[in-house]
Amino acid sequence: MSESTLRQRAQPTVTLDAALVILAGARTEAQSRGRALAMVVVDPGGNVVASQRMDGAQLVAMELATDKAYTAVACGEPTELWGECT
Repeated sequence: MSESTLRQRAQPTVTLDAALVILAGARTEAQSRGRALAMVVVDPGGNVVASQRMDGAQLVAMELATDKAYTAVACGEPTELWGECT
């Protein structure tokens, strides 16, 4: 087994229970702001662990949320930081 493979396996992961807690918090926050959103939690490899689309969220919201979560992992930083660079 290569050193790279061992390092990947040693990375912390996101459990389903943790992902569901994150989604519940995100949903509560969205509701408090009067928003209907889609939310996705991914693991360190960019794989979806859990997702949800709130009633009333746009149909494209799920795909956008998935792409945004994957991009954040692939680039190693939250996508919200990208706005600071422009």
